[in-house]
Amino acid sequence: MVKTLLRVFPLLFIMFHLSPIKAAETDVYSFELVNRMSAQNDEHYNLLWQALSKQGLKYKLNIKSFKRYKLAYKHDTNSCIFPANKAVVKRLAGKDDKAQLISGNPVDYIGLVALTAAKNNLLIRGDLAGKRVAISPVLNAKVFLLGIDTKALKIADNNEVLLKMLFRKRADVVVAFMPDILLAAKKLDTPMPHATDIWFIEKHPVSIVCHDTLSNRAFVQQFNKHLQTLKETGQLRDILGPLVNLGDGKDHYF
Repeated sequence: MVKTLLRVFPLLFIMFHLSPIKAAETDVYSFELVNRMSAQNDEHYNLLWQALSKQGLKYKLNIKSFKRYKLAYKHDTNSCIFPANKAVVKRLAGKDDKAQLISGNPVDYIGLVALTAAKNNLLIRGDLAGKRVAISPVLNAKVFLLGIDTKALKIADNNEVLLKMLFRKRADVVVAFMPDILLAAKKLDTPMPHATDIWFIEKHPVSIVCHDTLSNRAFVQQFNKHLQTLKETGQLRDILGPLVNLGDGKDHYF
């Protein structure tokens, strides 16, 4: 028996070390975001992750409802979320949340701004007083508009409805996220709305945000490496398109 084991053990050792070992996949939680991320895997954020996979990044993308995405990430302390911003995640989690977080390099930038149908000279929030303002229901008008006396504040279900209200002159100003409102305009084939100087959120970087673990540190390093390759080769711009702010020093709509 001993002699048999001595003969077999070297063979087992060689087989173990020569056989391919599948690298562990990191769970990345996401949510459906109109014109950006879809369960059908056909929006530009989906294409970004597919390109990262071709570069060699190992992950499992889990697309859930927004509420379930936050809960899954909170309870899975080895996971990441995307799209996200570390500062925003910490603020939403609350002061009592002790989770340690790390973030990848920025993929692109978002902002929340007041927009009009034509060029404008709206500079400060007070300039919205007396205007017919439309805003998405996911935004708290009392918070963002800071008590400004707007004329007949309107609530729209989505960016497409906001654009229709704006160009049919049912609203003077809409408050919406960039580049989402621009992507909606392209989809509807409407004119592009014009940003004012009234920014409620100024160009926050979007990336992955992960629980701080040894495996996630390695994952973030790989994410950054492959993302940089996509940037340097121009693939990221090809994937996300001309309306998205990549912070690459080129002309931006916003």
